[in-house]
Amino acid sequence: MFTIAPEFHDGVFLFDGSDTLDVGSYSAPFAYDWNGDGKKDLLVGQFHYGLIRFYSNVGTNDDPVFSGYELLTADDSIISLPYT
Repeated sequence: MFTIAPEFHDGVFLFDGSDTLDVGSYSAPFAYDWNGDGKKDLLVGQFHYGLIRFYSNVGTNDDPVFSGYELLTADDSIISLPYT
């Protein structure tokens, strides 16, 4: 059981270069150091087509900067997790 109430902060927009980062509706973002460089990157699952975008953080953990994305692959094939 939690004894401390959660603390919520105002939301912020993330940017991909100079444009707001937009992967469509029902996205599922997850911050994680995917490439092992010590900075939290952004993995975003898309509802439509079930694709997973990888945005490398070229900034810092306190001031992340994203510039473009790659679709995650396995065995040289794009990973697609379709909904049913």
